[in-house]
Amino acid sequence: MVAAPQSFGSLLNFHPHVHAVCSLGVFTRDGVFHPVPEDLDLAALQELFRDEVFRACLKRGAITEERVELLRSWRHSGFGVDASRRVAKGEREELESVLQYIDRPAVSQKRLEYRED
Repeated sequence: MVAAPQSFGSLLNFHPHVHAVCSLGVFTRDGVFHPVPEDLDLAALQELFRDEVFRACLKRGAITEERVELLRSWRHSGFGVDASRRVAKGEREELESVLQYIDRPAVSQKRLEYRED
């Protein structure tokens, strides 16, 4: 798995999130790949991810148990998992495109210009 935490949105607003590239399946010892079903419900993965984020924040003292309970009570958790962009075997250019996207800087140097004033 490749993961890249980011703290910015497209307007340079504070928007903490993680992009990840991971296999939607497993290889057995004999080298056979077993894909997960296309209609897999990712709600359980979303809950596991939220729990791990809360656990890590609690461990670092960045959040309190009371705040975690408050966040758990919200109707919308603020966490989401999107597996809509899938890269098939052998699609190297598509994979490179995804990896470049998740590793992009907050500001593109190509969009910056130097002004004397």
